[in-house]
Amino acid sequence: MTIFDINYISVWDREQSENLGSVIIPDELNVPPALSKIIKVESRLPNCEQLHQRLQINWEIFGPQITFELIGQLKKDDYMAFGLSGSDNSSQMLGSDIALAYMETHLGFVRDYNITGIFPCINVLGNYQGVCPDEKVGGVDNFQVNLFERQDTLTRITYRRNLQNVGDDGDKIFEKSRKSFIVWAIGKLTNSKDPGFHHIYPKHDISLVFGRKPEKNCFYFTTSKIETIDAIQSGLQQSSIITKPWGPLRLLNRTMTTLYARLGDSGGLRGYYGSTGLASPNLVWYINGLLAPILYVKRGRTYTFRIEGGNNPSQAELYNPLYITNDPYGGFTELTDSERKKYQVYAGIEFDRRGRPNPTSAGRLCVWRIPNRNDSINDNINYFDKRRADTNRFQSFIQYRNRLHFHCDPSTSAQILQWTPNSSVPDIVYYQSYTHKNMGNRIIVVDDFTTSSYAGLSFTTSSSTNSIDQNPKSILYKQIAIAIVVILMITNVSSK
Repeated sequence: MTIFDINYISVWDREQSENLGSVIIPDELNVPPALSKIIKVESRLPNCEQLHQRLQINWEIFGPQITFELIGQLKKDDYMAFGLSGSDNSSQMLGSDIALAYMETHLGFVRDYNITGIFPCINVLGNYQGVCPDEKVGGVDNFQVNLFERQDTLTRITYRRNLQNVGDDGDKIFEKSRKSFIVWAIGKLTNSKDPGFHHIYPKHDISLVFGRKPEKNCFYFTTSKIETIDAIQSGLQQSSIITKPWGPLRLLNRTMTTLYARLGDSGGLRGYYGSTGLASPNLVWYINGLLAPILYVKRGRTYTFRIEGGNNPSQAELYNPLYITNDPYGGFTELTDSERKKYQVYAGIEFDRRGRPNPTSAGRLCVWRIPNRNDSINDNINYFDKRRADTNRFQSFIQYRNRLHFHCDPSTSAQILQWTPNSSVPDIVYYQSYTHKNMGNRIIVVDDFTTSSYAGLSFTTSSSTNSIDQNPKSILYKQIAIAIVVILMITNVSSK
């Protein structure tokens, strides 16, 4: 049915049998064309559920196996994930068993993941923890990929697995007749094709009965016509969410030599990813209260980093020694020996006679976090609830950061790292986490701050004094003051 098939619209009171108002629709209407395009997609599988306007799951049970087809509107560096919840009573990522699907060039991949922690997979005291492929935690990748294609901004991948657990303790059982809680997500892939933190996810509990009678509860996808044309011409999908990034943030102060390196929320697509183009874990470095800013330092000057990224190796997500390197991604502990030889370490890691690395800059934990609903600020920080952090509500990073809570572990102290960039240091290096990839950003090394190349740039400055940096609102007040001064200067010039 279209608008041309409707003769009138009326508001009718059934109880009183009364017309409360109506309007006659003329026969000849000048209706503008639709700004969006409907993408019709059908699956041969008999069951379908629309998980999100950009993601649907189709499935069929045949004998001892279940076949899935994930269809999503993804960009080339996006992944889509679907699986069984880690809880029998709710949709919970922690403890879940998921399939992570994505396409690389013209090939489709589905990887079996076991989630033992809400952070990237890392080797902790000899055991892998976090969002880990089954092979790393002693399991087996049990998914068989059948079909995959990318067309009309849609990525669709079909795969199957056994209903029962077949020799893999991490795999959950797909029940046919009982309600099962599920989890799903869309997120960004890292350069090594590992999942970064998701930016689309369920806001409530979802359950399915996989052995139900065939039922399709899905609708067609839509996209703007301009987006479709651009995707076809470039061969790429557009981003699953279009957002304006807050950054990149920059930190330049000609007299500042002390930098406070702490942890903080990555800020979703508007935060770390929007500034760097890299998928990040849940937490990234905050330098002097700013989300992974680009730092500017001068050769020959000694800089003091007060590092407070966590010093307990048993807490995988919260153990982050800082080091300075020419590796744009970091995560030194996860690199192979051949990969380590490609990069230079300038500060933060020492090597023994056998070449074994030892991080020297692990300080107490200080973090800007989104607290759980039931957590107090002083509770142990072991999970960051992204469901309370819709970054699109905040026009600037400062607004977003003021929504976070700042907490430091009072039982230990910061670790001091001093670094003097000399003539052998390249113009661009990076501050990174020893344990996790994609948490830091560039350090621009200059010979002189008065160079004309930097004179016209807009920088965010921050005080280096400890008393100011300990107060979360101090940086905001200083930036407001700077903005007022700039406005007064512009007004004064205009009046002349």
